[in-house]
Amino acid sequence: MKKVKTDIALVGPLSGPRSDYGRMLAQVADKLKHSEGIECELFDDEAQPDAIAACTSQIIGCGARVVVGHLNSFCAMLAAPVYLEKGIPLLLPAATKAELTHFKNVFRICPDEGKMLDMMVAVLEKTPRLAVFCDGSRYGAHLLHLLRLRLGRSFSCVDKSRLVVDTQIDTVLALGVHRNLAELILHLDLNNRSTNVICCDDAAVDEFEHMVAQTRQRVSVIYPVGGFEESVERALRLADQCMIEAPREPMSYLQRHQGFCDREYTMSEFTLRHLDLPNAVVNEFY
Repeated sequence: MKKVKTDIALVGPLSGPRSDYGRMLAQVADKLKHSEGIECELFDDEAQPDAIAACTSQIIGCGARVVVGHLNSFCAMLAAPVYLEKGIPLLLPAATKAELTHFKNVFRICPDEGKMLDMMVAVLEKTPRLAVFCDGSRYGAHLLHLLRLRLGRSFSCVDKSRLVVDTQIDTVLALGVHRNLAELILHLDLNNRSTNVICCDDAAVDEFEHMVAQTRQRVSVIYPVGGFEESVERALRLADQCMIEAPREPMSYLQRHQGFCDREYTMSEFTLRHLDLPNAVVNEFY
């Protein structure tokens, strides 16, 4: 367990199946330490809700005044009220769940899930031969529920076997966690099926691109403009500025900051990023 005192805590999945995100956190922290002198301490929440109680206790025990992270929205929902009770602001570089900013200490740097839904609906409206795939994960089910609410109707999802045999489907909107979405794409390859696959934001990570590097599918990802790393950098710079300008009242500093409106960063957006994959087959309907 960490004993060091710290002003800024940077927390995410340093271990477990989501550790590729943690690796990126560590790289950004190291970069800013050497280029800008920003100091922070890394903490591991494993992206698992069961780990949050111990993780938040550890962070508070180290004297953190600002927390950056909890990349998983469900983890952030559990952590936010713990920090609120201690008067500690939480800066979110990746957690998109809309309800998070209901907590008065939460300031979101990344775009929220509402902006991602806007992109999904736009894709659905202009792509008549599109099917929706959900991987069954908690995150995938959450996005599917929100999409049905946004459209005002229910609809069926397709499974892997249907995607292989139904040649009328030329585009797949894939919801879930990045490893499961990569497995879907590789399954299509194994069954000699070529289509367009549009993945939700969880696929905006290097590990996903490495997993699908040789696919024949044309893959796109709903990606935060500037990328995940830029959101982390912005959050750490804001946290550092809090310690310079208002070390005793970092919450008040963030509440006055002109970059936020209702604690949402005003410049955050999603874009649809087409991955540059050498074996991808271009589909004329895309």
